[in-house]
Amino acid sequence: LKRLVLVLDEDDETVLVLVNPEIVATEGTQTPTEGCLSVPGVWGKTVRPAKVTVKAQNEFGEPVTYTRTGITAVCFCHELDHLDGHLFRERVTEYVHFD
Repeated sequence: LKRLVLVLDEDDETVLVLVNPEIVATEGTQTPTEGCLSVPGVWGKTVRPAKVTVKAQNEFGEPVTYTRTGITAVCFCHELDHLDGHLFRERVTEYVHFD
């Protein structure tokens, strides 16, 4: 089986292709406000690692390792949760309402 996610890198131009990704290290915490296309209109604060290292293969089958912070670290966790059948709502500590 292939598990695949695409994550827009922090430069907002590079798409990181992650085939069979796994999180191999985390550091610290951050509390972002997340939303998800799977749950339109719902936003909530979550607790995620501040720094995440992911090992995977790229689209050519070559091994890659990425270490990222900030929103890209959140995206790694969010998208890998999807691969395991979890939605961000399971991690919400406080719902946020936008007008």
